[in-house]
Amino acid sequence: MQNLVQTAARTEKTNDATYRMALFETDTNQPNPADDLKLYTLQSMTSDLSTGGATYTAAGSIAALEMYWNNAIVEGDNNFDMDTYLDADISSMNGLMPAPGNGANRPGDTPREVFFIVTDGLNDQTPRRTYSPMDWSGVNCTAIKQRGVRIAVLYTTYAPLNDDLWYRSQVAPALPKGLPPGLPASTPVGADPMALAAQQCASPGLYYSVSTDGDISAALTHLFQEAIATARLLH
Repeated sequence: MQNLVQTAARTEKTNDATYRMALFETDTNQPNPADDLKLYTLQSMTSDLSTGGATYTAAGSIAALEMYWNNAIVEGDNNFDMDTYLDADISSMNGLMPAPGNGANRPGDTPREVFFIVTDGLNDQTPRRTYSPMDWSGVNCTAIKQRGVRIAVLYTTYAPLNDDLWYRSQVAPALPKGLPPGLPASTPVGADPMALAAQQCASPGLYYSVSTDGDISAALTHLFQEAIATARLLH
């Protein structure tokens, strides 16, 4: 993310444009560590993309979710590791983003908007233990795109634990089969419903996948450049 902030700062100078960013996390850094299903604001909307500035510093605090022990994110929490609610997070983001504009430097115009999602695409949430790929119905992502906000998804490949009894008995049987409703019938089904859900959520040309042992920084930069190129074409 820090590399992405630096890329954005360089690109806005090249394109004679102004970019702003806000950063959110789904789990870590919560004021109340047990309240892990709500979005956490790492950095509110700002144009400060300088190295060492507000966005760069906030991006440096992104970290993997740490657990106290099995089924508990903090001592006494006992939430059965239900720590990711992507569907609710996407819906919450829709309420946080203002109406997009055309991105032109004209009086009265407002910026275009791109919602970047970096995820392995799997929900694990309350009120009951459920596992579903992100926004499989397409309702939440579609609501955002219908407002004119484009969605860019960097899918960090979900690794199924086929040798794990819990995964085989609890997770795998609950995963949907076939295609989510927002994808054309010609889409290859494959064996990864999380990838299909991520593709459905993304706007055309703004889906990219990378394995967790791949170069996530380069992949995110590539996706950013695609979003910028698309915005310039639309303009």
